[in-house]
Amino acid sequence: MFYNNYLILRKNLNTYLLLDLIKNKDPKYYHVTQMKPFHFDPSHTDPVDVARRDYLEFFIESVLAHRGNKILRRLNSFSLLNG
Repeated sequence: MFYNNYLILRKNLNTYLLLDLIKNKDPKYYHVTQMKPFHFDPSHTDPVDVARRDYLEFFIESVLAHRGNKILRRLNSFSLLNG
């Protein structure tokens, strides 16, 4: 069972033990009042992909274009194709 970016590992009364799907750090306990249900169709939606979008994390398939300055990297810009 999933809750947004988390995998539910255990339930104890009103408390849930959740594992972050992206960071995979130590599981933490959350009270039910801190949670919202995450409804999805498993045949069309991968919860890990949803979690990546929530963290603004994407897989880059290719770099289509690049322009900018090699010395002043903050001025660089890229056109990317997301996978």
